[in-house]
Amino acid sequence: MPPASQGRRGESFPLTVPDEAGEELTYAIRQAYVEAGFVSNGLPALPDDDIATGLAFVAYLYQQAADALRRDDKDTERWLTRKRLFVQRHLKQWAFTFCDEVIARAHTSFWQGVALLTKGLLEFEDPLDNLPPVK
Repeated sequence: MPPASQGRRGESFPLTVPDEAGEELTYAIRQAYVEAGFVSNGLPALPDDDIATGLAFVAYLYQQAADALRRDDKDTERWLTRKRLFVQRHLKQWAFTFCDEVIARAHTSFWQGVALLTKGLLEFEDPLDNLPPVK
């Protein structure tokens, strides 16, 4: 773990967020997980708003969308919408700042590279987001 991420690494921690706002954010994240049927393999060790948990959730939503697409299922759009909303409402609100801190503070190029890749993932215009609705 890079020095920049010692302690909490999530939405309710890295910026100056009042405790009650942090609790509200964490609840909103947990609600998104529950509604999608997501269970993190990192829990209870990782909090719901940890960057690793958030990225695992995005991967889960992509997998659900891919499975629905293979079934020619109308749920594909629903899974992609959940992914878009989660990234916009949560990860994009703080993860860029977190990644910039990792890049600035990391003692190895490995963690700097991980942070750059994470930023690229979040900036990426997802071609799956532009799929026409499944009929």
